[in-house]
Amino acid sequence: YLDETPWVKEVLEKWDKRSIYFEAGVLSQGLEASRRMYDFKRHVVKHLSENKLPSSLSELLVRALIESVKEEELRIWVKENKKSLENLGYVIEPPGSLGRAANYVKTYTGRPVGLAASKHKNYYVMSLRSSRNIDLNKILREIAPKYHGTGGGHPFAAGARIPINSFNEFLATLDKAIREFRVK
Repeated sequence: YLDETPWVKEVLEKWDKRSIYFEAGVLSQGLEASRRMYDFKRHVVKHLSENKLPSSLSELLVRALIESVKEEELRIWVKENKKSLENLGYVIEPPGSLGRAANYVKTYTGRPVGLAASKHKNYYVMSLRSSRNIDLNKILREIAPKYHGTGGGHPFAAGARIPINSFNEFLATLDKAIREFRVK
């Protein structure tokens, strides 16, 4: 989200974009594949602190490659399992990152908001992504408590936790709230 800032634009003019995006991709994909591997993450930090490129750490490169394959499988799964309301695309129980699935479902449904949810005990835990003109934080902080849930985050990337028995009603209310927010 911050790759459009003046500082980043200035730096990208001085260096090769492909190399920068490749190294950033190796780092982000490799770390995504290493979620709870704290010793490995410390190893990555040490490697980077020695002014070495992420791609020169073979374990990180392999993890990034594996994660990229999994992400492609997720993308295809979302494309085949998407559902949509008027203003909201969603998937339930995607086989991977909720945040990435939310972004893909937004893209594939053409809706301004994408939502990916997964059951956890008696709740749906969800991640949402929106177009730049919709403030998810504002919407979720207002409507989630009405369903005995919680929600919020950043304007264009947020999360929520809603009881399973209220989920469908929550989706309908969220869809309506998105429509009203777009009109304002």
